[in-house]
Amino acid sequence: MFLIAGGLPRSGTTTFRRMCNKHPDIFLSTEIPVYGVQCHILDCIRGMQEGMKKRGMLDEFRAREDRLVRELLFAANRHRGRLAATRKQFEKAWINGHKTPTAEVTFAEWEELLGHHELRYVYCLRDSVACFNSRLRMPWKVMSFDDLLEKTQTSYRAFLDARERHPDRIFLFRVEEYAAAPREVAARVCAFLGVDTGPLDKMAALGKPNASAVIGKKQQLRDRQLTGEEVERLRSDPLIADVTERFGWKG
Repeated sequence: MFLIAGGLPRSGTTTFRRMCNKHPDIFLSTEIPVYGVQCHILDCIRGMQEGMKKRGMLDEFRAREDRLVRELLFAANRHRGRLAATRKQFEKAWINGHKTPTAEVTFAEWEELLGHHELRYVYCLRDSVACFNSRLRMPWKVMSFDDLLEKTQTSYRAFLDARERHPDRIFLFRVEEYAAAPREVAARVCAFLGVDTGPLDKMAALGKPNASAVIGKKQQLRDRQLTGEEVERLRSDPLIADVTERFGWKG
């Protein structure tokens, strides 16, 4: 089984990956760093399938496809220095995949190509104001409020589309809920993936927040927060307000 987790940057995707990787049956690679790399992997899978279909060998290829795709995802790990250390965990797991912010925009392509492998999808959702404020403080990929708003709208549409197309295959992970009730959320993830709950205590251990995990020695957090006007624009956006009302964690 493959598991693809997406969501906006700073929405809890890394927290979700860390939780899942505490279970021996699950291995999610660190994020594929460039959107184009995700598209390239999908193109590779599509090319292999089309080539085997033309040769009349698609059925034979299906028997090996699972392993080939797993290796593609594993090789896309950004932290290559850790590949040897994570290889054992990768080999033991029968659920593989990756977590990458914005992966939700490719959910439809993953489903088209690999839906026969019983794919599962996760969308990480965080309060929009908290997500924006966290994102604005990061020193990398500085973006304007309008650009962030547009990306949020695109992400939310992708989530709603995935939920409509395959509601039984998508799990909504709300990082605030996990922080408040980690054991309950971890148990639901196990049920969603069909894995045992033996490692539940490990999965429920929150660990250290990763707010500055990617900050290098020459970088520092920016002193930037949403203004009152920007908060109002964000809260009043029809799409964001709708998703927040229907799916946001109420506490």
